[in-house]
Amino acid sequence: MVELSEQETIGLKNTMEVYKHAADQYFEKSDYKNASRCYHKVGDKSKAKLCFEREREKQLRKSWGYIYNNRFEFSENPQTII
Repeated sequence: MVELSEQETIGLKNTMEVYKHAADQYFEKSDYKNASRCYHKVGDKSKAKLCFEREREKQLRKSWGYIYNNRFEFSENPQTII
């Protein structure tokens, strides 16, 4: 367990926000492509929405992979990383 200073905690949260913002922008650009691919894959609008959400989730997991790979897990104390 590593104790973080308040400044380090703020810095880490800001870094995560930057990555989240970048991922959101990427999604906005690729949403049409993913939606189109899903529609062609399943051929049904109602099923395409579910497929699209799954594709989006996969993309999000890839974007946040560096966090999962480095095992950053926030505990109840926001200044502690387990």
